[in-house]
Amino acid sequence: MANMTNLGGSEYYQALVDIGSNGIRFSISNLHSQTARLLPTIFNDRLGVSLYDAQHATGEKQPIGSRVIESVVKALLQFKKTCQDYGVPDERVRVVATEATRVAVNSEAFRNTLESATGWKVELLAKEEEGKLGAMGIASGFSNLSGLVLDMGGGSVQMTWMIFEDGEFQMSPQGAVSMPYGAGPLTDSLETSPEHGATQIAQEVTDAFEQALRRLEVPPTLNDGGWKLYLSGGGFRGWGYLLMAKHALKPYPVPIINGFNVLGTALKPDPMWTFNEPRNWYSKFGISKRRASQLPAIALLVNALTKAIGPISTVYFAQGGLREGLLFSTLPTSIRSTHPIIAATAPFVLYPTIYLADILEDGLPPFHTALFSFVDRTFLDALGNLLQVHADYPKDIQAASALRSTTTGVLGNAHGLSHDERVLMGLTLCERWGGDLPPGDEKFYGELKQLVGRKKAWWAKYVGGLARAVGNTYPRSGAQPEPQEPQRLRFRAEWNLKGTEECLYVTLSSRPSAAVSEWVKDLKKLENKKSFVGIRVEPKFEEL
Repeated sequence: MANMTNLGGSEYYQALVDIGSNGIRFSISNLHSQTARLLPTIFNDRLGVSLYDAQHATGEKQPIGSRVIESVVKALLQFKKTCQDYGVPDERVRVVATEATRVAVNSEAFRNTLESATGWKVELLAKEEEGKLGAMGIASGFSNLSGLVLDMGGGSVQMTWMIFEDGEFQMSPQGAVSMPYGAGPLTDSLETSPEHGATQIAQEVTDAFEQALRRLEVPPTLNDGGWKLYLSGGGFRGWGYLLMAKHALKPYPVPIINGFNVLGTALKPDPMWTFNEPRNWYSKFGISKRRASQLPAIALLVNALTKAIGPISTVYFAQGGLREGLLFSTLPTSIRSTHPIIAATAPFVLYPTIYLADILEDGLPPFHTALFSFVDRTFLDALGNLLQVHADYPKDIQAASALRSTTTGVLGNAHGLSHDERVLMGLTLCERWGGDLPPGDEKFYGELKQLVGRKKAWWAKYVGGLARAVGNTYPRSGAQPEPQEPQRLRFRAEWNLKGTEECLYVTLSSRPSAAVSEWVKDLKKLENKKSFVGIRVEPKFEEL
């Protein structure tokens, strides 16, 4: 079975080196057209060298030292060998440098040394270009986006506004505003200032955000009832992991930062949180020892941001940044506009599955999107692609593997899926395979239900029941029936009242079988006390 990283060959590979302030990242991505929307990474590595620290180790700014330069050269040469192993030629290797290299006293000499050693040109990105590409990288992690976009790196923070829809970008004519308040400089400022200096620094950052907001010429429609914020970069992701650890659901069941979201009121640090003991925080998932030491600075910036821009409705955390933006910006609109869940599931079938989604859709009430908007045609198309993914698993673990497929399973690395999409597809696929879970997975199942709410979970269970009937009737997903073959399975659904209660009347038409009888019984279980959400179900069988 194909997956998103092994499609095509090395002619689709693109290598990138991102020389950042807190580290240097190396990656190779597969940009085959079928899955390029997801920017799948086939190689990823990082050199933990902080160019910011290298210039501020003594408290006064100094050139990047020879030992640091030597370690960077060695890492680049090692990556050059890796590119050769993967068959990536030099013309498909791109090396970019950002804030710490921009402001280095010996920036030109540093870049010349790297270029002489490797034969690769080092691009020094302008502040505005870095911010613009970072925003595009954030957009790559969502099917659409509309709001303020911020990227907090080690040396600076970039801010802009963006509307990303149907693969097209709209953003500020200014590009992005870059401010020198990355996690590194802010941490140093707090450590070198007396206690009362933090207030002055906070006011300076607040003023900078207010000025940036004015410069960016943000459309008033983007602040309708509060801002939507999309946050990326190591600093903000560290804050996202902290909020994940503080979530009401413990542990939070989707251990993926991209798509994690909170209400705007939850963004600011709780007054009871203290950061004077970093070890209390770097034991948390996703928070390194270094990032824990920077939490006071990040907290200051978050407070300044919320004070400067006013009410915030929702905050979304993103994995994408400069690396993803460099790749995503090169893709044609036709690929960028593909919904991530379609791109992620397409490799699992050899043939189109449109007719399977048609059958599934007939099992839903005519106005179902008004009842539960998540089950739209995109969701059904993706579900049709996934119907047989777990067919070769032992029966004992089919439901459990399907449940976890969107978090730590076959779709765990799918870039761009929201947490709701991951949870609802996982719940639906679990039911497609009967929903019989071993004891160790029942708690996880309950946590996913809590995350999306009982009503959405109920509909996921219902759609999963439809998918089980379709999957069992058409065991080879996507294999088109012969034109003259009579339809094997048909649904008809109606929504009406049964007395004073809402009722879903659903008819399954097929040939008689034990599996059909079992399916009808399972649908009635949606009315039992444990599952009931106020909707009655009246399933009926008709012989074709």
